[in-house]
Amino acid sequence: MNDKMRNQLMLGLGLLLLTCAVSAETLTAALETPALHNYDDAPMTPDADDPAIWRNAVNPKRSLVFASLKDSGLQVYTMQGEAVQTIYPENHPAVSELDPPVPGSAGALGETSTCTGSKGTYGRFNNVDVVYGVTIPTRGVVDLVIATDRGCDKLRIFAIDPSHLKKPLVEITDAHAPRVFPDRIVQPSQYQPATDVVAGYGKNPVDDQNTAYGLSVYKAKNKVRVFVSQRSRSRLKELVLRPTPLGTVSYRSVRDYRFPVAHTIARADGTGTTQWEACREDPNDDLQFEGLAVDAGQGILYAGQEVVGVWKLPIPGNIPDGMQVINVPADFLMEKVKSFGMPYAAIPDDGEYGCEYGDTSTSPGGSIIVAGNAALAGQHIEADSEGISVVEQENGKGYVIISSQGDDTLQVFERGNVFVPNPYLGEFNVEGVKETDGVHVVAKPFGSQFPDGLMVVQNGDASGPADASDINGYEYDGSTQFKFVNFKLPF
Repeated sequence: MNDKMRNQLMLGLGLLLLTCAVSAETLTAALETPALHNYDDAPMTPDADDPAIWRNAVNPKRSLVFASLKDSGLQVYTMQGEAVQTIYPENHPAVSELDPPVPGSAGALGETSTCTGSKGTYGRFNNVDVVYGVTIPTRGVVDLVIATDRGCDKLRIFAIDPSHLKKPLVEITDAHAPRVFPDRIVQPSQYQPATDVVAGYGKNPVDDQNTAYGLSVYKAKNKVRVFVSQRSRSRLKELVLRPTPLGTVSYRSVRDYRFPVAHTIARADGTGTTQWEACREDPNDDLQFEGLAVDAGQGILYAGQEVVGVWKLPIPGNIPDGMQVINVPADFLMEKVKSFGMPYAAIPDDGEYGCEYGDTSTSPGGSIIVAGNAALAGQHIEADSEGISVVEQENGKGYVIISSQGDDTLQVFERGNVFVPNPYLGEFNVEGVKETDGVHVVAKPFGSQFPDGLMVVQNGDASGPADASDINGYEYDGSTQFKFVNFKLPF
């Protein structure tokens, strides 16, 4: 074999190995929910986001999936993907018979009030989770569904009644439940000038929508704790539920987790360190979190900061009487996104910015250039880092599954305690699914269709309507749905 042939063979082998390394295995969904069609700025238009699985231990085939639809509230699906109940936000606008359709409604919906303290903001359900076996006065031991109402900045709490198959959810949120984030901490970029916010700690008008966003629920020692992220801010809160004698549920804040927006990184030329921050599309926003998941067995919270990566935090065992502030060190950043630490150009675009990572030598004039070090980038998650699900199995085994929204894959890590890195296992995708926001997995049998467990993923690229014309002046703006998959990893 001559040198030319040898070089060609080695190039071919290299390309083959590269292809094998980056290709993702594909799973096929057993069923999918009907597509929900979104119309830009229409009242109560649906936008599927986050699922939560409730497993009926007595009859798994009668389990349910609860899903947030943002302006359209919560949808309840059976194991056949049939929608059996829709719960709208308490505060919602009027919908006329001429407007785009609202899930669960055949016609007009009367107008209600705006959120408390608001001039024009309505309820908007963002993320949802399930907790089992909670004692509520007058109700006994019940399972709960908890959702963030990001419009009104509250938690919404629902009791599950499995005997009512057509209307299994009953809201039990206490009428006096407080706002989750009445205040905010603004950390402007040192590179991209903010215009409409003031740095530091201050009041948080609900109309600015720096409100309750992502959430995950943790039950330990008969106390239910809820971790909630703040939209557009680098901050989480830990709340504890407070059942009332009337059979309703309120909550109080016990911890305030504050995260850095700047990271000290080594310079690419080896001449010391520099401060690096991720690029912001809106300079008035911090670097927000959404995907949250608890590993109850290990006492760990996984928190996805969309354009930074996934943090791994130990959950304290105690519940304090007052509020504790925790300034989270950068050491708890478990897995970085692929653009972390990269040089970038922030390109002005009508008050916002386009963000281009990598080579900045040909960036347009007027761009803000930020230095970085490409050697520090993450290896697996393509921003945004979105939904997270922890799969707990016996003897500490199991997985952490992270939605890598930027490349439509799901990245899989082994579980691990807070002091041990999580070994990386591989990636997969679900056929026909793109731009996944939320993902939830329960690795127990759910009947013949899902013998290995159930995984529900949000699909941000569902099929559109047969006629995508405007409705009552509102423009069609994409379709979403959920897909149900038998959970059996392909590796």
